[in-house]
Amino acid sequence: MYGSPDSLGYGQLASKLAALSGAVVMLPDIPLLPIANYSGWIKASLAALQYLVSNDPPGCSGPDGHEAPIFIGGDSAGGGTALSLMLELNMNPFLLPNGKRLSGGFFFSPWTNLMCNTPEYYNHAFAKIVDRKSFKGSGEGESDGSVYVGDIMFHGKPNSNAGGFQLNSWEYVGSRKLLTDPVASPMYAQRKEIEGVGGGLPPLYFATGGSESILGDSVIFAQKAARFGVKIRMDIFEGMWHVFPMYSEGCGLGEALAPGVIALDRTAQHVRHLALYGKPFFQTAPGIPYTHHEYDHTMENREQWWGPDDAESWPAGPSDAAVEKSSSADDLKQRRKKDEAQASEEAKQKHNDEVKARDEEEREAKDEVHHTHSGPGAKSNGEAKDESRKDAESKGHVTPQFPTADPQSGNNAAGLELLAAAMLGSFSTLMAVMVLLAFTPSTLVARAMKAAGLTGNDAVGSHLCSTTAAMPLLSGHAVGSP
Repeated sequence: MYGSPDSLGYGQLASKLAALSGAVVMLPDIPLLPIANYSGWIKASLAALQYLVSNDPPGCSGPDGHEAPIFIGGDSAGGGTALSLMLELNMNPFLLPNGKRLSGGFFFSPWTNLMCNTPEYYNHAFAKIVDRKSFKGSGEGESDGSVYVGDIMFHGKPNSNAGGFQLNSWEYVGSRKLLTDPVASPMYAQRKEIEGVGGGLPPLYFATGGSESILGDSVIFAQKAARFGVKIRMDIFEGMWHVFPMYSEGCGLGEALAPGVIALDRTAQHVRHLALYGKPFFQTAPGIPYTHHEYDHTMENREQWWGPDDAESWPAGPSDAAVEKSSSADDLKQRRKKDEAQASEEAKQKHNDEVKARDEEEREAKDEVHHTHSGPGAKSNGEAKDESRKDAESKGHVTPQFPTADPQSGNNAAGLELLAAAMLGSFSTLMAVMVLLAFTPSTLVARAMKAAGLTGNDAVGSHLCSTTAAMPLLSGHAVGSP
């Protein structure tokens, strides 16, 4: 196993996530194989999380001064360990101090199936296709008549990849029996582990490549978890390889990798929206994960696919615009005031529309009654109502009478005004609660704390406490495996 907070670009990844989300990001330096196996990973990760929960970073606090919300995430093998830790906490919530619960999770290409037997190991195996007639380049060095498909991260043959990965996973858990353990190998989790004993898993976000070898690890887990009530968004990026968000800067080509940038933006949006509002930025149908297949909108002819308006607005769609990226305290305060004012105006307009509709209905009803009972010998409206009621009582049907207001006295309008005041009062209270879920930003940037009891546990991250959410990001790869 390899990977650490100070290698392979994980420090830079943490800084990007901190800057985009406004959260403190802690990278625990946990012991990997052969020093420690699965149980050691979980123990070390739990110790780091317990430390983070018990020690809010300076200047960070949650809504109304409460503890900051906690998220956990990871990529590849680290993503699988992060999911295992979430399932363990779901079964044993007492492991976190003071009854603390995780607010959410995010995962980049997590390795959740230690059996390594999903179809993508074969369907998405890296391959070179040679066709000099179809792929002929127009200039020197542009093309040798070949293209590459599949997961570029793993060049082995399907049997070799799957077999090698399984040997590593066997060493990771220490027993072949544990390859399908519902916690150690999260893809095998069932209702017991997913629903847990304390309300189930929090909202989750997955970003995975459409061409990677372990796509099925995310798809199957997401579908199963959604079936048991978990709110999940899974973005599948067409043509992308394993852990592609790590390469969002463009692999040294001088041009950003658009899918990687979008995946990081969505991750930050997921964290930020949950921290601010306590609910995910996406909507799901019961039992179904929100699955979005992401095509590269930077490709030629994209306007013919999506339309010019959508192409011009890329990459920000309606969901992305829901949460601003700004970590400025003034911007957040202004946005909250604007949202509150807009909500108040909408409530007033809705009330006015309802009053107008009721008045119109009353006028129409009055006109209809007047028209029906006009003429010589016609009964008054009151007489007609009394006679109708007596007739109903004689048949055993009693219609309850409610106090009515004289339309000409203004009492009816006054009653509606009192009702409107009560409605607006309730709405204002709700908005106040929502506003209290916001955060006080700051711009503290520093290398973070050390996880208690772990040797060399540098928690690397950027402290941009705009939403004051805190999250450990678990990394980890096996040589020749995810």
